[in-house]
Amino acid sequence: GYLDARMPVDARTHQPFGILHGGASVVLAESLGSTASFMLLDDPARQRAVGLEINANHLRSVREGWVYG
Repeated sequence: GYLDARMPVDARTHQPFGILHGGASVVLAESLGSTASFMLLDDPARQRAVGLEINANHLRSVREGWVYG
């Protein structure tokens, strides 16, 4: 399976210094991972796909545009 998404980098996802908040990108990653896993379940009525742990490193800051996952 395959799933992708994009998230805007703007006032809604900025930290106080005007760059993308690291937590916002982690939310995107966790949401995509859980949703994609759910889509692959054999019996969604009896099974659940949830994140257990997440860790992220950011290579550079972003002030505007889109981030993709």
